[in-house]
Amino acid sequence: MSKRRPLVVSLVERGWQAARACSLDHELQQIQWVHIVKGRLDRSVKTLIAPRPNVRIISVPRPLFWPWTWIVAMAAVLSGRLLALLVDNDRSLRRFGGWGRIAGVRVAKVLPGPAGYEVWADRQPIPRADWYRACHADRADLR
Repeated sequence: MSKRRPLVVSLVERGWQAARACSLDHELQQIQWVHIVKGRLDRSVKTLIAPRPNVRIISVPRPLFWPWTWIVAMAAVLSGRLLALLVDNDRSLRRFGGWGRIAGVRVAKVLPGPAGYEVWADRQPIPRADWYRACHADRADLR
């Protein structure tokens, strides 16, 4: 039976640079990242983004963004792979925060920061070492 890799879903509404930098920090750790971008990305932007084996960027038309993100999040939870859900604004954090607690999923906010990005939870920054440990803890049993 093949191993199923843990998954981080990133909801990108306001800018993808911070979320992308966060995913690149973890790309070699066999964590699969899916960035769901609200709105269409221009082809010129897509060509600037170097493809990575564990990182996908999907652009979704604005009217379909919320239904699509809920479907992806629920499917990922039901598959047992969803490790974390990253958002880039407070409104999205409010939408998914309660659901994350019920579903047992880490929901955090990613923002641009001095070192490329910062991850926040419970209204305070999470040190990178703590975020790294949280992303890699108790995942050896995924199959």
